[in-house]
Amino acid sequence: ERGIENRILHISHAAHSHMMEPILERFESYVARRNPRAPKIPFVSTKTGRLITDEEAMSPAYWSAHTRDTVRFHQAMDSILTNRTSPDEAIIALEVGPGNTLTTFTKQHPALASQDVIKSTTRHPLAEISDCEHLLHVVAQLWEQGIKLDWEAFHKHGSRYRVPLPTYPFEQKEHWIHANLVHTSAST
Repeated sequence: ERGIENRILHISHAAHSHMMEPILERFESYVARRNPRAPKIPFVSTKTGRLITDEEAMSPAYWSAHTRDTVRFHQAMDSILTNRTSPDEAIIALEVGPGNTLTTFTKQHPALASQDVIKSTTRHPLAEISDCEHLLHVVAQLWEQGIKLDWEAFHKHGSRYRVPLPTYPFEQKEHWIHANLVHTSAST
C-alpha cells in the first residue's frame, strides 16, 4: 500500500532474532579460534550503523551479537550516503553474495542520488539467465559508467582467446549491387 517492496523469505530461522540465541556461545567460540584482525579496508557495520572500529572487528563478542541483534542497514546506508565529500560524488554499492535484498533496500533509501550506482552481483532467482551472464552484464554496466575496473584481477583465473576482426574499418556505408531488372513473360 505504501510502495514498500517486500517478499517472503524461505529460511528456517529468523536471523538477528531470539531464534539465534542457542548458537551464540558456540559461534563466539568459533570466531575466537579464527583470531579476527582489524580490517584493511574500512566498512560500515550493520550492527551499529557506523564505521566499524578495530576493536569491534576483532571482538568475537561483536560478531556473536551481530548474529542476534537488530540489523541497522538503513542507518549504515545513512552513514555512507550522507557523508559524501561533495554533492556530485557518486556512491558505488555492489551487493556481493546470494540474492539482491540489500540492493533493493539501498535503491529505496531517501539519500540515494541520481549519480549513485547500485548493483547486485548475483541474479534474481527467477531471472532466466546464468549467474555468469548476469555478473558479466553488471561488470559491463560498471565499465560503461566509467568505473575503473581491474581487468587483470577480473581475468586472473580465466582463459581468453584472440578474436580476429576484419581488416577494414566499419564505416557504415552501404554498397549495394543493383541488378538489372529483366522482365520475362510466361507464355501459356
